[in-house]
Amino acid sequence: SAQEREVVAIILGVFFVVTSGSATLWAYAGSWISRYFKTGTRQRWFNRIAASALIATTLPALTRL
Repeated sequence: SAQEREVVAIILGVFFVVTSGSATLWAYAGSWISRYFKTGTRQRWFNRIAASALIATTLPALTRL
């Protein structure tokens, strides 16, 4: 029916807007991060923090095995 097609069109429109916005933001953030982490010191600190966060979130699951 016409009402169903209208609902599908609205959902597709919202999906397109949200997906396009998310992809654009993701690309911009990736570009900024790659410039920010050009220095080795910043990369090392990021790697340490990311590794610590990964261990902190994985450790509880591993201790329950």
